[in-house]
Amino acid sequence: MKKHHRKGRTAKVRPEENLPESEDFGEEAGSFSQFVPDDDDDTGEDDLPGWYGPAWRTADKVSRALLAMQRKSWEQGTAMQAYLELGDFETLIPMAFDAVSRMLPDGRPACLSEGEGGIVDPCSAGEALLAAARETKNPVLIDAEKRLRSWALEEAPRNRDGIVYHQMHSEEFWSDSIYMLPPYLAAAGFPEEAVRQWRGYTQALFIPEKGLLAHRFCDRTESLSDPSLWGVGNGWALMGTARLIGLLPRKNPARREMIDFEQRLIDTVYQCRDGKGRFHNVLDQPDTFPEYGIASMWCYAVYRGLREKWLESDRASQRYRKYRQNAWELLRQVIKKVDRYGILREVCASPDFSHSGFAPEQQAVCLMAVHAGNQCLEDL
Repeated sequence: MKKHHRKGRTAKVRPEENLPESEDFGEEAGSFSQFVPDDDDDTGEDDLPGWYGPAWRTADKVSRALLAMQRKSWEQGTAMQAYLELGDFETLIPMAFDAVSRMLPDGRPACLSEGEGGIVDPCSAGEALLAAARETKNPVLIDAEKRLRSWALEEAPRNRDGIVYHQMHSEEFWSDSIYMLPPYLAAAGFPEEAVRQWRGYTQALFIPEKGLLAHRFCDRTESLSDPSLWGVGNGWALMGTARLIGLLPRKNPARREMIDFEQRLIDTVYQCRDGKGRFHNVLDQPDTFPEYGIASMWCYAVYRGLREKWLESDRASQRYRKYRQNAWELLRQVIKKVDRYGILREVCASPDFSHSGFAPEQQAVCLMAVHAGNQCLEDL
């Protein structure tokens, strides 16, 4: 990797809501009241102002559980992104300061130790850090975002074509990278660099005959180092591409390419459910454990696509209604896996992601999916 470090082409750095009461979205599409688990919660406060009306208790529990969990760099970054999308700056801004307090000398934030191996994982905090800096105008946050930008654009190890690797000491691209880096580059004002990184990752990892992405590609050997069709890895690609479509200028010619890619990926992933409507940890291996994180990730991408009209613009069409219905059904499955403490169970679990359990990243994704669904519903 050292022989490629900094020698690739680089880009230069430059100086709550209430649910509508329409009956149209009750039994047919699901209602957020169905997302409240039948438990012995005795708050008696269903009418409190909250994020999503009847879903307040569940969303609040998921959020509190997320904030109680230890988080690595990408988990902190994904949580920050969730609170940014929720518009909750009172939570986001302290998280941004904490991420900056754990910034390494090279500009990577939210790192728990000097030995942080992730190259692009810390960049997952980028868009939210940028928003916090703009909101507060605090010089510490402003300087930190500039340092992260310099890392992402110039300092991060990359190949001869300028595509940034995922981890130190490993010349690999991961499907996770599609979420971690390109959206931040677009938010920071570098859409062409964002497109270049996205293309580099998708071209290396996408398996046309499968319609899905492999998990890891080794640039040194020019072959897949992990060809498995990991569900959460494809979920990161779905979410990262959905965010990137929304961040790119509408006239950017690459946007159409991304929309076509995302539509195909959305449809192919959905077809990977088993007879009970569940996804599995490896999408084409039903003997791996059932996994509900990919369901949240799929719902997030679909809701973004419906709201922003790149997945289906005709809200009266059968296609639109089918996407919306499928998303409700999957999100209902996810919410049923939230226990009384707000922990989303039966997802690919941290810290090693080799078994079923819970993970901070999926707590954040769950919040993002519910919020995206709520926004989609409000626009109707």
